[in-house]
Amino acid sequence: MRLKLLIGAVGVAVGIALAVMAPYRAKNDQGPHRYVVEVRDFFFDPPGLLIQPKDTIVWVFREITVDGHTVTAYHPENFRHELRIPEAAQPFHSGIRDKVGDTFALAFDAVGVYDYFCLPHEFFGMVGRLIVKEPVGPGTKPVSVGLPEAAQKVIPSLDEIVGPVGLLFRLSARVNTVVFDYEHSQREQALSSLEELLEDLRAGAELFEVLTRVQLLTEAQKKLEELRELLRSGAAMSEIFRVSQELKALLAEARKRLQSP
Repeated sequence: MRLKLLIGAVGVAVGIALAVMAPYRAKNDQGPHRYVVEVRDFFFDPPGLLIQPKDTIVWVFREITVDGHTVTAYHPENFRHELRIPEAAQPFHSGIRDKVGDTFALAFDAVGVYDYFCLPHEFFGMVGRLIVKEPVGPGTKPVSVGLPEAAQKVIPSLDEIVGPVGLLFRLSARVNTVVFDYEHSQREQALSSLEELLEDLRAGAELFEVLTRVQLLTEAQKKLEELRELLRSGAAMSEIFRVSQELKALLAEARKRLQSP
């Protein structure tokens, strides 16, 4: 089975703990990475992500409407939807989640594009997209094939995910991971991941260049440093959430500037 389901199986508590709590690894570490995507009303944050084989995505349900939310692959076995994940991958479906704080995690092996949706809210445009290593497979079909009109308008393009916008998506996911780890009493791990983020900026990596281009580097650094001080001081989760949301608002503005003609 090319796509490993880590959540929802019986007798895999140890595997789940390792997948959900394993640290984000630095860019020079060849081991698998872990990214957190937040499930909100009515969007996935971030909506697109470029990852590598063996990486894990943890979806955290942060907001819940009366209908709940799902993380569901575009696959004929999932409510007769169009195939928009690699043919070698198994279809995934979280089931309806109606409790804030629930998680759903998957480790990805098969290379290609994975389009997914929230079952109750697909027609409102609640969709997401992952690219594992490179954009190949059924998910590269035009978005008009199998996606409702609202979803077609909001799903990130393949070029966005593999380009500068994708770097900002990845930063959002890494910030989400820091918050998630701190929330689950992994303070040192959260601090280590945040230091790696700051080091990426100081080292003049691609992310540094992107934030410089949109003139938001200084503001983003300040927010990351503010978040670091909160982690060090053992601040309440309300403060952690506040600063992380302010930081992600800056990243949303950066994406907007990148996409402006």
